[in-house]
Amino acid sequence: MNTLQSIRDLITQEFGLPADAVKDDTPFAEMGMDSLTMVDFIFKVEDAFSVNIDFDAAQQDPTLAGFARLVDRLRAPQAQPVPA
Repeated sequence: MNTLQSIRDLITQEFGLPADAVKDDTPFAEMGMDSLTMVDFIFKVEDAFSVNIDFDAAQQDPTLAGFARLVDRLRAPQAQPVPA
């Protein structure tokens, strides 16, 4: 299962929304998420994906697709410096 689908599943579980109502480009606010709800949701995603998400970064593109891209970037292996 990909990141986008996993996060969609978390949203449907947490908010009781049908999966077809959670579109990739729907702003979280239109799904009923206020800032406090978003913080709680970020904690759940952090636990599920073992990442640390900055709230401000999550607000840059506050849609399912944008959030999934952020999580994917955070999960990507970081380049290690080459030993001298």
